[in-house]
Amino acid sequence: MTRTSASSITGSGTASFSVAANSGGASRTGTVTVAGQTVTVAQAGTGCGLAVSPTSRKFDANGATGTVWIVGGSSCSWTASSSASWITVTSAKSGTGNATVTYTVAKNTSSSGRTGKITLAGQTFWAIQSGTGCVFSISPTSKNFAGAGGQGSVALTGPSGCGWTASSTETWITISSSNSGSGNATVGYSVQSNTASSSRTGMLIIGGRILTVNQAANNQTFFPQFSAGAQWESELVLTNPSSSETAMGSVTVLNDGGEQIGDSGSRSFTIEPLGSARFAMDGSGDLVSGSARVKANIPVAGVAKYRHPALGMAVVGNSAPARSVMAAVVRDKDRGLNTGIAVSNALDKAVEVKLSLRGHDGREAAGGSASYTLPASGHVAKLMDQWFPEAETSGFQGTVVVSTEQTEESITAAAMQIGTSVGELTSLPVVAVDPARAGRELYFAHFAKGTGWDTALFLTNPTGSMTASEVVFYDDAGNLISPSANGQMSAGALASLQPQGGAVIAADGSGELLSGSARVVADNALGGFLRFSAPGLGMAGAEASEPMEGFIAPMSRHAGQSTSTGVAIASIGNPVALSLTLRDENGKPVVGGEAVLELRANGHVSRLLEQLFPEADTHNFKGTLTVKAAGGKIVGTVIEIGLQPGQFTALPVAELR
Repeated sequence: MTRTSASSITGSGTASFSVAANSGGASRTGTVTVAGQTVTVAQAGTGCGLAVSPTSRKFDANGATGTVWIVGGSSCSWTASSSASWITVTSAKSGTGNATVTYTVAKNTSSSGRTGKITLAGQTFWAIQSGTGCVFSISPTSKNFAGAGGQGSVALTGPSGCGWTASSTETWITISSSNSGSGNATVGYSVQSNTASSSRTGMLIIGGRILTVNQAANNQTFFPQFSAGAQWESELVLTNPSSSETAMGSVTVLNDGGEQIGDSGSRSFTIEPLGSARFAMDGSGDLVSGSARVKANIPVAGVAKYRHPALGMAVVGNSAPARSVMAAVVRDKDRGLNTGIAVSNALDKAVEVKLSLRGHDGREAAGGSASYTLPASGHVAKLMDQWFPEAETSGFQGTVVVSTEQTEESITAAAMQIGTSVGELTSLPVVAVDPARAGRELYFAHFAKGTGWDTALFLTNPTGSMTASEVVFYDDAGNLISPSANGQMSAGALASLQPQGGAVIAADGSGELLSGSARVVADNALGGFLRFSAPGLGMAGAEASEPMEGFIAPMSRHAGQSTSTGVAIASIGNPVALSLTLRDENGKPVVGGEAVLELRANGHVSRLLEQLFPEADTHNFKGTLTVKAAGGKIVGTVIEIGLQPGQFTALPVAELR
């Protein structure tokens, strides 16, 4: 950092400084002292997403030397090691930043081919060497699979006296026939279903030849908790983030046993570009709980809303399946507060899940272990003291880790805080442990404190190592601020999180109203959420938002019931110009539904629907809001709010496609 204004002045004034670009992978902080007061400056790093090139190479029996390039941030460290005795790393085996790694492949005196790997910078390089005098060919050399997976075979052609082996580079591709032999052969393999929202690529190495397997994303959206009946009402709101493609698919509601619920268990939909669709289940009849999943031709986003007249309203966003997840939990028996944990099986086969209750120190509580077998597509939901009846949880704050031993990403989960009065119902964050979240920063588009409003920041550490974090707060103009005088929510507040532990940073509702955005910078992956509380309304939990150039969110207003929707937007590091468009359920702009705003660097704005679009008819409105940023990236969150207790909840936003 460099001072750009005068070093001293008398009376009021402005002290200016500049921050140089951070080319390193790690984030960094510094301080500026003005008139005896210290301002903390936090700067993000470029991240340590190290990449290697190439990822494989074929060798003949004579062997050879080779080179692999590592590309990444200058402060990102790496190591290189060989898994095979016939592959030797000949250059430095560790370093930082960009590098060239050299290796040698020894001569193969056998008639059989062989495969080995070098692990470097967390990535894998494959060396495939043929045997002496043996050259094989395969057909096909590549194969594409839908997200559902399937079976495949490869024709291998080669000399009758030459041996071969077959292996897979990925756990989701398995050899279903013999994995070794000699001469001509047909090798069968299977590809597991892809429960992730992104495509993936793997390889089969057969006789020294490579079959590339490409699998499409499984455009399924999972909602791990759905309840209706016994006065519980549920509404599923889907949005189409595409500006050009129409989303077509179906919604299926499943009970605890994984079976479709009633005649309304599956419903089809068509959503126009940037449009929305809603599916509701009323509170009549007996209580039915389970999960919901959406299948579509393109990715869609959505939220599941829950309402109960005695508790209020909460929202759970769509979840990506994982092998292990972690959730923040709290129970206060004297106040009647508890946490419910719902787990859903994304696979079409039974899955055993294990649960571990941990304190903020990351240690498993006495009696804090449980297990449950979920049937195919099944679901289970229990309160914390029901999951762990032997644990002392009457006054408990911590985390729950839910895991499976499946190779597939198989489970989704939701956590909900439940009280005994209206407004004490809100969702709690669920963070993936495996596969782990890569990000080291959390962005919250809105916080509010004062005039009765209070905010609590819940942080979770899904990793196996200590995580140090720093929290910074910005006002509407992008200035660093300290929302709390008690030091917990001061600018640059520090929090250390034990492995698979957590922390809570809170500010009370005293003083004048102060609002803005918040950011958490850590030296490791972490998860978290902000919980707002307001007298007369209740609680709402807002998830962290990923920086993006534009987003879509569901919007609604019912003037007769005094309910509306507000949006909060914060810029990340740069000034931005915002273009906001209010759209009907068919994705078409409504009359008077256009607005343009400008945000300073790290600036913030929060307004209700009718404030943003005073010329639009929003008295009884359901539709979407799209926001596009020019000049930088933004984060956002949406809040539904009314005048009655329990009419208060936060909704996530989805990135535009």
